[in-house]
Amino acid sequence: MIAPHDFARIAADPLLARIEEAGLNATSTSRQLLYDGWLLRFSPGKAKRARCVNAIAPARLPLADKLAYAHGLYAEHGLPLCFRITPFTQPLTLDAELAAHGFAQEDDTRVMAGALDMPPAVPPVVGILGIGATLDAVDAIEFAESVGQLRGSPPEQRAAHAKRLAESPHRALRVAITHDSVPVCAGQCILEGPLA
Repeated sequence: MIAPHDFARIAADPLLARIEEAGLNATSTSRQLLYDGWLLRFSPGKAKRARCVNAIAPARLPLADKLAYAHGLYAEHGLPLCFRITPFTQPLTLDAELAAHGFAQEDDTRVMAGALDMPPAVPPVVGILGIGATLDAVDAIEFAESVGQLRGSPPEQRAAHAKRLAESPHRALRVAITHDSVPVCAGQCILEGPLA
């Protein structure tokens, strides 16, 4: 976990800020709204980034009022109220403020970055990998179905995932590895300008 005192240093880095924006853009959903600096997302899919609060701008309203409003909206959508805390969260003290309101940390997720010599592309070898496995380029629906099978997601989460991916304005490369027609691995790369 990143120490809170490192958050300001990370948030000041223009490239890291741009990567954070690209990550939010890659997981956008048609079921979202802005409320006093919070990006509230209501996708019924499994990905938390698409069904949580991202505090992306300074607030003007009292936190207790915002929490009451958000609780109501998430309840209407049948989703738990959860927050994604990053070095870009506004204010930097939001994690501690939420803890004071009874929220607890749940998961620690890492966003990693590295330079690429060239943009990613679908591997030139698509087909049989040996040992009965095949690698195929897949569309958004096939990708969401493969991921859903791997996660054990119910059909409504798979459909929400496919819809979110299909509605994305970004170019994407998606592949799935299957063994005897059963997915064993799936991966995607979202392309946004020089970022992948």
